[in-house]
Amino acid sequence: MSFCFQFPLLLIAILAGATIYVAIRMGVTAKLAYWVGIIIQTYVAMPNDSDKKDGKSKSSVVISELLKMILSDWYSVLFLITLWFIMFKIDIGSDMIVSYIENLYTYSSRLLKFLSLFSLFGLIFMMAMSIWIIPFFLFSKERGAATNAEAMRFYINTKLLSIMAVLPFYIIANAFFFRSEIRDISWFEIILTNVGTVVFFLLFEFIITKVTKIGKRLDRMSRVLVSWGGILFANNRYLVIFIKVLVIQVVFTIVTTLLLPYEINNYSYILIGIFTLLSSSTVFRVLFFTDESKHTGENIQELVAEMTDGLNKKANKTVYIATIIFQIAITAYYFLTPSLTATNTIYVVLIAFALLIIYLDFLRYLTAHSNLVVRITGWVGIIVFTLAPFISPKDQFNIIPTTYEGRLSGQKDGVTGIDSLLILENAIDRRLKNINDKDSTGNIYLVCAMGGGSRAGYFTAKVLNTLETAIPGFWDQTLAFSTISGGSVGVYHYLKGRQLMQNSQAPFLRHIYSQNYNTSGVFGFLLGDSFEAVFGGFFIKAFRFLSRMSPNVSYHDRNVRIREEYEYAMQAALSGRASHSSYFSNTFRSGIDISKPDKFRTFFSQNIDTIPIHLVNTFEINNGQRTVLSPFVCQDINFFPNAILPLQSSKILGETLKGDITYREAVNLSELFPFLSAASTLASDTSQFVDGGYFENYGLATAFDLLEHLAKKHPNMEERVKIVLIKNSLQLPKLEGKNSQIFAPLVGVVNAPFTGHANHFLEDGKRKLGPNRLIVIEFNSEEDSTKVSLTRALTNRHMVNMDGAANDAVEKQLSLFP
Repeated sequence: MSFCFQFPLLLIAILAGATIYVAIRMGVTAKLAYWVGIIIQTYVAMPNDSDKKDGKSKSSVVISELLKMILSDWYSVLFLITLWFIMFKIDIGSDMIVSYIENLYTYSSRLLKFLSLFSLFGLIFMMAMSIWIIPFFLFSKERGAATNAEAMRFYINTKLLSIMAVLPFYIIANAFFFRSEIRDISWFEIILTNVGTVVFFLLFEFIITKVTKIGKRLDRMSRVLVSWGGILFANNRYLVIFIKVLVIQVVFTIVTTLLLPYEINNYSYILIGIFTLLSSSTVFRVLFFTDESKHTGENIQELVAEMTDGLNKKANKTVYIATIIFQIAITAYYFLTPSLTATNTIYVVLIAFALLIIYLDFLRYLTAHSNLVVRITGWVGIIVFTLAPFISPKDQFNIIPTTYEGRLSGQKDGVTGIDSLLILENAIDRRLKNINDKDSTGNIYLVCAMGGGSRAGYFTAKVLNTLETAIPGFWDQTLAFSTISGGSVGVYHYLKGRQLMQNSQAPFLRHIYSQNYNTSGVFGFLLGDSFEAVFGGFFIKAFRFLSRMSPNVSYHDRNVRIREEYEYAMQAALSGRASHSSYFSNTFRSGIDISKPDKFRTFFSQNIDTIPIHLVNTFEINNGQRTVLSPFVCQDINFFPNAILPLQSSKILGETLKGDITYREAVNLSELFPFLSAASTLASDTSQFVDGGYFENYGLATAFDLLEHLAKKHPNMEERVKIVLIKNSLQLPKLEGKNSQIFAPLVGVVNAPFTGHANHFLEDGKRKLGPNRLIVIEFNSEEDSTKVSLTRALTNRHMVNMDGAANDAVEKQLSLFP
């Protein structure tokens, strides 16, 4: 029996172990822990005495309690790490920062800019409060006695908790410093900038805290404001401190608003990063910070006793409940508003994390209560939290077909028994006849569109517009589209824009893709879908009072919301009432009716033979099979070999296949990328569909099946066919670098279909068809000037860059179209 080890990994483990052992033996780790403890002790102004207690120095106690706090507050640590990961290691972090700046600059009013900045502070502050606030009013007599008996330990924990509570400010501030563009960030750069930020922060605080006049004036001002609040809050010292924080923050926000440059530039990002950083100083020094550096153990005992006494418990309860109510109110607003496209994703992430942290923190205190019923309640709440992400009722993430309303010929096909007008082979013949009637010798185009979120949608539609303008007859000579993910959505928008707006589609596309479709996906993933499932569709009942919705929707999950947001944006653009700069227009839909969307099969039968056939590709996860959504039924069940054809399933559409789904549902089934969307089912079928890129990300497999059909049935036309592949990314294999053994399998599973399979089909097509018959129109998304992320959010800068890129890409390949 042989054992295989990855030598470098084994060597690193041995060296790391040896280094740690030597460090411990030489006392290096103890000295390091000592100085870290001293720094923390000084920063939060703990007592200066360094006498040993129970054989340990005060700094050692600090380190020990820090480790215990990390274990006990694991949920806060988890959400902080998740926030950091989102902001620095995935593209959506850059989306949130860039789109926040873009949204900020859509406001012409300085007042609206002020409110936007103050809202950002407020939501970061909510997360900080969730981490820091301790519900003293939940302390039983036994818990209070135990706390007072270990006063120093409890006191140190509250100080350490305050440091953890300002970390959201640090993370968001550094994100503004880093993420003004989408790029890979090295660990060295991240660490260096974060260290620099801390140094700047400490210097700033040192200067500010020395100016005592500022503190005294703010204290007087806040107490005057509190006195206006009446007797109810006059004795609540927490409220006095909160108002002081808000007064300082209002000043910071006004100054930042006035200093904002008139146009977006790097200074805009740096300024808001500094604003966020200074906000953390305000919160820490005014709310969390008290100077006990000269206190003795007896003083600390008295301080802790005061913190847990009756008067403080009452004030604490008022603030604690007010904080929870505020967070629930914002979350309920996100549940009930018809659209979240006007809400920046960063707001949703912060409030979701804040609510989850305070929820788990509250339950943790319940589980430690002396009352058995209270303890059981706490554990039940934790179990619900743990199981909620796994609860998915059968009607959630489910598409229920409606009735087909299109044309019928009245003649049954001899093979399938279906109306002959609905047969794919017949539809191909009719479209070919239509093409030949206009040009019997010219090219016949099969257009494939690659996946890639909003980037793919916008670039695909823009390229199709450009091709139609640059190549006479391109539309009339296009037989079919085979699309994946965002490319599917882009083709639908292109068809609708062309059908109803015969002039330029630029404003139409700009409006649709200026919306932020990330927010609903993130909200659904973090909170919405789980809570909707736990409460059995409660929120959709409330939602129906505010929005026109299809009655067959049982859960307002993230898939439903995103489909409706796309539909609203498209209908608003078509109606001429597009206003992406209006928050209220986008949020409350301003009278736009989306209750009668296009039906997929109906749409093509109503436009019979006059438009190219759209074949939408998705993927079934249980069988690992390609899935093709066709508006027509295949006469030959092997037309698309080893593929699932759900829209010719009697189980889904009924025995006579008289069912239909909306066009928006069809393209949404193609773009169900994890986290932002969820795997979806159709009717009572158990098949689950996700992003079509999980088979291959170009749509070429389906196009080749169509080409093979033409070679068999129309051999005289097959040589005229050119496949046009619209790529919104180079999608080159990454040959450099090496993944760890833990992540290597996952990386391989993701890269295999999206890059490996897709490029395999591309190279196979080039070999069979040659460069003149497989035309690739490509956008280099890696260029610094044009790099656009793979999510559902675009800025105006992104779209301007892609406009130019689309024109250039088409121009390069025009010689291949004669």
